[in-house]
Amino acid sequence: MTGVLTGADEDVNEQSPTDTSGGRTFLEFRSRGVPGTERHRIAFFRFDTTGVTNVLDAASLRFWIASSQTDSDPFSIDVFGVVDGVPNENDWSASSLSYNTAPGLSGGNYPNIDRDHAPGETTYLGTISYPGGNYSGELSLSNQTLIDFLNADSNDGATIFLEPQVAN
Repeated sequence: MTGVLTGADEDVNEQSPTDTSGGRTFLEFRSRGVPGTERHRIAFFRFDTTGVTNVLDAASLRFWIASSQTDSDPFSIDVFGVVDGVPNENDWSASSLSYNTAPGLSGGNYPNIDRDHAPGETTYLGTISYPGGNYSGELSLSNQTLIDFLNADSNDGATIFLEPQVAN
């Protein structure tokens, strides 16, 4: 939809929960729970669905990994949708989003790297596998759960976020 409709994207950082720097030309998402080197970044995407009037029978979340800065092990990326009506669900921008204001999150408790989802505010949409190494290429998610989530939208917008599973 971002190729057709307007939206926004941004990553948030649990280590700097009030940072709203925004505006970079890339997104970063990663998770590392090793003491002293903890990292937890989540990538958010907001889609304006105003122009979608028909029931969807197919949907794909596709994104491109331009380059991996390090040679990494394979890992899994969980995809979540923010439930309609959650505060800030559709009115954030790249310059206003932070870990503490991100819809669907309840605020960080760094250095504890874990899932900080607000109860009842997110829907699990599926998992994407990152192959590891210095992979560059497309990753995507396409399933009935994503289609159902988008079809259930009742407020002309959808926020989806990618959260790497915590690696130690």
